[in-house]
Amino acid sequence: MISTIVTVTGMVTAADVRAVTAQVSLVEGVGAVAAELEPTGTSRLILKHKDDSELSATAVAAALEKAGDYSISPNGWTTTA
Repeated sequence: MISTIVTVTGMVTAADVRAVTAQVSLVEGVGAVAAELEPTGTSRLILKHKDDSELSATAVAAALEKAGDYSISPNGWTTTA
């Protein structure tokens, strides 16, 4: 499994986490979603996906917008093995 860490602006409450994870979990290739909530407004999502599956930052950004007033922070996309 590979992890992609996405820094998200606007996700500051447990309700935000529920809305964001519900939408992002629907993105093709995402196997699991975990969130690290930061009350300052720059929280992190850890997206798990298969080694042979590359996630689309555009699709994740669209899911964030659909969930509410959330976005990927500048330089907020890191993939690790």
